[in-house]
Amino acid sequence: MTQERPIRTAAIVAAGFGSRLNELTAAMPKGFLEIGGQSLVERSLDTLRSFGVERVVIGTGFQAHFYDLLAERRGDVVTVLSEQYATTSSMVTLWNLRHALRGPFILLESDLLYEPRAIAELLAHPAEDVILASDATHSGDEVYIETTDGGDLVAMSKDKTRLARVNAELVGISKVSDATYRAMCDVMEARLETQPKLDYESAFVEVGKAKAIPVHRVDGLAWCEIDDANHLARANARILPRVEAAREERQRLAG
Repeated sequence: MTQERPIRTAAIVAAGFGSRLNELTAAMPKGFLEIGGQSLVERSLDTLRSFGVERVVIGTGFQAHFYDLLAERRGDVVTVLSEQYATTSSMVTLWNLRHALRGPFILLESDLLYEPRAIAELLAHPAEDVILASDATHSGDEVYIETTDGGDLVAMSKDKTRLARVNAELVGISKVSDATYRAMCDVMEARLETQPKLDYESAFVEVGKAKAIPVHRVDGLAWCEIDDANHLARANARILPRVEAAREERQRLAG
């Protein structure tokens, strides 16, 4: 791995309902689901801080006050409410951050459990835009990625049949330059009326038609998304022990 290039800002899209987790998130955002005694969002914040991230802009919606209270407790969090969260998707949430956010930044989803290596790999990659990916997880609800032979983004879909080939799986953590972010926002603005549920992955693909966006696949990465009860069980049984071991090793090496 090459030298990490510091990025001081991150953005977390966290407006969704988390309805597939039923009663576990009926009254709180998915990011506040606790794994190993700590919420997913605070795990992310602590990991980001350990890599030098000083400011995290969180796009909120459902039960936004949870994040507002978190921001009051921590000096590194800013929240921006996406008032249309019930009828839109992740790209509108990200677009709503445009006055509070400038690139480069690390973009994350709120329902992720991951080892610190995920951030280290992004920061070490020389490109200004990078989509982090993994090998096959067989976890259910995967977002599959098709790339060029050189590893640049071609398409993303949950339906394998819509891709010419599957090269990797989306992790949900990316490095985004300011130019790419503004281009993604332009895509969203052009489709606000016709495609309010456009997700940020689709905006990435649109922007990737005009510029190369590398997909960085890291095999064996310990990570998971938690969207339903099966994901949660897998996270606790298989992913959390690996994540905790990786965190402890990073802390040990840091002295």
